[in-house]
Amino acid sequence: MMIQTLAIIEDAYRELQSKKMFWIILILNIVAICAFALVGVSDKALTVAGKDFQTYQYSGFALIQYKGLFSTMVVGIWFTWIATLLALISTASIFPDFLSSGSIDLYLARPIGRLRLFLTKYIAGLAFVALQVSIFTVLSFFVLGMRAHSWQPGLFLAIPLVLLFFSYLYGIMVLLGTMTRSTVASLLLTLLIWFGIFAVDFVDRTISTVHEQSIIRTAFIDEATSQMDDKIADLKKDPEVIAWMATTAPSTAPATTTAATGPEAKQPTKARQMMDLAKERDELEAERDQFKISQGMLDFQSYVMMVKTPFPKTRETMNYLDRAIFTDEDMKAALRPVQQAAAKEGIDLDHPPARLQAAADELKKMHEERSALWVVGTSLLFEAVCVAIAAWFFVRRDY
Repeated sequence: MMIQTLAIIEDAYRELQSKKMFWIILILNIVAICAFALVGVSDKALTVAGKDFQTYQYSGFALIQYKGLFSTMVVGIWFTWIATLLALISTASIFPDFLSSGSIDLYLARPIGRLRLFLTKYIAGLAFVALQVSIFTVLSFFVLGMRAHSWQPGLFLAIPLVLLFFSYLYGIMVLLGTMTRSTVASLLLTLLIWFGIFAVDFVDRTISTVHEQSIIRTAFIDEATSQMDDKIADLKKDPEVIAWMATTAPSTAPATTTAATGPEAKQPTKARQMMDLAKERDELEAERDQFKISQGMLDFQSYVMMVKTPFPKTRETMNYLDRAIFTDEDMKAALRPVQQAAAKEGIDLDHPPARLQAAADELKKMHEERSALWVVGTSLLFEAVCVAIAAWFFVRRDY
């Protein structure tokens, strides 16, 4: 039985190779990774064909930018879109051709169950893509190692992740191909569903980005305004400021956030400092209101999540690869400019104030709500349902 199953998988694989799509995709993969190999990295610069293209102030920051470019160009564009589209095109004909060409009669004449025949054909398509992804991942590993001096075995996580990502769409295409027996119809409908998944995810990602920025910026503004309040309170205790405020009309005397309108020449230096701080604080408060996300937008996102949950999480699945590309040292180096900018404002991010720590905890909680079980589990459940329905059609249909 095992030998028979392997023979069917091998036969399906040879059929895919005979259409020359294997070699076309392989050549395109090699061309793509060779094009990216033109970009290299030195200590503080990105290089193109050996010449400095972009320099950076901080040591190690060029490597982060190089990995970011790899994540965007190779993972985000090639793996996620182009290679997946090519893989869908190359495997779209497996079931429609098998059902419509009459070749299924030759298999059914043998002592083999229809369900096993369906699953072997399904696995053959995944094996075809797995080999392509494996070749490209090996080439990427050596390109990163030789051009960026960053040998990362974690990059091989791309093989199961990309295959998992592809399988979500492949399950949909197999279902449509089994129902319609049309290669073109199954491929186009799959692409349409993929676009719908992308559109829903785009809305969710946009709102999430605005929400995260709101949390971070609001926390920084609250901390800054709190420090300004403390400075204003200290300045109001200064004898010169007390004397100046005593001689200033009540309508123009400074409150905690209202600047006086008296002539600046009569204001003591510390009083003027207090006025400037109060004005700056008012500007930050206005900026805080602009960054605050509305409850209506959050409510809308909850409806978007209800729609998104049952369907495959394509972007979130591929995002796990970034965790293998970027190390802890990379993240520390990336945060160095932010830490220095915060230090100028008197904020130590290694020991953040309570407000910033609360914001960090809130962001962490938001990310934990989208666990691997939610991302991968619900996606695989959707795929399993599609494959199960396709198998039911395949087994029950008269040929």
